[in-house]
Amino acid sequence: MKVKAYGQGLLVGALVTAALIFALSFGLYQFQWSDSTLQIGIWVVYALAALAGGMVVGKKLRNRRFVWGLAYGLLYFVVLFLISGATTGGWNGNFQEMAIACGLCLGGGMLGGMIS
Repeated sequence: MKVKAYGQGLLVGALVTAALIFALSFGLYQFQWSDSTLQIGIWVVYALAALAGGMVVGKKLRNRRFVWGLAYGLLYFVVLFLISGATTGGWNGNFQEMAIACGLCLGGGMLGGMIS
């Protein structure tokens, strides 16, 4: 049951991520945003996608929703971290930026679980 809930959560998170990244890329193209604005937009995408996935997981599992949402946020961050490392040929990221992204994923997943 938990594996299915997390699979559905990851699917929803991936769809939300894709839609928001598309909107962010359109905004970048249309309005020529700076790099710092783009970075903030990416962090918002991470938080909202984790929130959506955490809501799915919390709704499916029904008890201790904040814990399962927090676990989903961690899973979402690990998946993002692994995909990022695989596509860029390594992990050359700034530790502070990774910590912020991890915190946003954990917080978004936990909040999504709590409000589900």
